[in-house]
Amino acid sequence: MKERTGKRAAIPGRELAGKTGSTEMTIPGIDGVKDQWIVGYTPQLVGALWLGYDRPDETHYLTTTSGETAAVIFRRIMEKALAGQPAARFSLPLVKKEEQKRKKHDPPASESAPPKAKEQKKKEKPRPPGRCRAPLRSQAPFFRPNGMKART
Repeated sequence: MKERTGKRAAIPGRELAGKTGSTEMTIPGIDGVKDQWIVGYTPQLVGALWLGYDRPDETHYLTTTSGETAAVIFRRIMEKALAGQPAARFSLPLVKKEEQKRKKHDPPASESAPPKAKEQKKKEKPRPPGRCRAPLRSQAPFFRPNGMKART
């Protein structure tokens, strides 16, 4: 959570991932949102925060963004909850293993592409970082924090 609305949720010295959001107002002429939320996690703890109105109207709605309020409150709660615990890093061994498998089995594009495709690739303008045509799929396994056991 280093960019956009989530950047204010960042906890110095800790890895954090998550998502922020809001629900638009449906009342014409109102510049605000019905609610704001954030869901985030560190390697040790998962947290979620919701702010808003179940039944918004002309006088009951939020005028700030989730980055200005929900993210800041979330950070403060998580900092207190994690106080005294050493910072941990995310470990994604299954993702790394899958990437290694793909590298072994998929030949590099330059070896498998026909000559004309290679020429076209050279002429193509590079895309800005962070833009991808392919849909993203999570390769991460279900995460269970240390000490948490599955219900039986």
